[in-house]
Amino acid sequence: MTGNNLTTSVEYVNFIMSLAKQLEIDTEEVCTEVGFDCSALDCTDERLPYEKFIKIWNALEDKSSDENLGLHLGEKAFSFPGHILFILILNSPTIKEAIEKFCQYFNLLNEIHTPIFLMKNDVALLSIHFHTDNFRSSRHIYESLLAVYACVLGRVSNDQIVFDAVYFSHKAPDDVSEHRRIFSAPLLFEQQENKLVFNSKYLDMKVQFSNLELLETLERLAKKLQEKLYSYGSWSDKVSEIMVKMLQGTGSAIEHIAKELAVSPRSLQVKLKKEGVTFQKLLDNVRREQAVYFLKHTNVAISEITLLLGYSEKSVFTRAFKRWTGSNPGQFRTEINSGSAK
Repeated sequence: MTGNNLTTSVEYVNFIMSLAKQLEIDTEEVCTEVGFDCSALDCTDERLPYEKFIKIWNALEDKSSDENLGLHLGEKAFSFPGHILFILILNSPTIKEAIEKFCQYFNLLNEIHTPIFLMKNDVALLSIHFHTDNFRSSRHIYESLLAVYACVLGRVSNDQIVFDAVYFSHKAPDDVSEHRRIFSAPLLFEQQENKLVFNSKYLDMKVQFSNLELLETLERLAKKLQEKLYSYGSWSDKVSEIMVKMLQGTGSAIEHIAKELAVSPRSLQVKLKKEGVTFQKLLDNVRREQAVYFLKHTNVAISEITLLLGYSEKSVFTRAFKRWTGSNPGQFRTEINSGSAK
């Protein structure tokens, strides 16, 4: 999910603006300042280009006197009235499946970033992966998203998950009392990633009052909404968008993606050929972009990146990465850290 196709739902913007009003921010003034017609917020089934959302978010920060704007917006995630994403995760049978659904369907709210869920031995983590670098350097967006994640995990676990640590990429503010209140965990600032870390023992916990029949119905609806979301633009763009999600979940085989787009694999290949690309070329491009992101912006182990990108062996990923960049993954990360990589 890169380039100019990223969007956010009007529902999401509407929710943020309603919370901003509660914090006494003049949202009409914000709309005027960024050239946005507030009446567009009534069209809840529409999407906004990410550039417009960024302008709105930045203007909200400028207008707010709240030193912890992001935290206070994020912790109210479950006051979002009846959105399918939150109802869906509350009906997942286990914490692990709830987190996976949260990551899989988050783009129904917002495509600008993806929650990344990883497990390693007895540690689980949920981190932020942005698909654009156009957000100005601000702690509020990161704190908002981590607060949303913490709110989600707290709700599905009935507040039983205790975080081992919370990582922030920005410097610590002068007062972190609100951070301690919301996360109740050790706070680590000026880190490579923004993430929540907790023990994987919680993942097998049952979600209280989950309903499997309702979950099946909700998933069918969520998939239809995603099909609608990707029903515009070129086939290349649609395939690339879905590939990013598939790499982190059900696999990136053409059969899976063709099913998501409601066409046959053969038909999809023909459509891509007409656009001058192949499925494998698109997959290579998406894997390359994701690999560079993880190596450049996170400290995720190369063995874990291998699995995230759908490779069965580290050696296969290493060969592919060297073909793309001329360096192996370890060398690339070292060069990035030393400031010598292009």
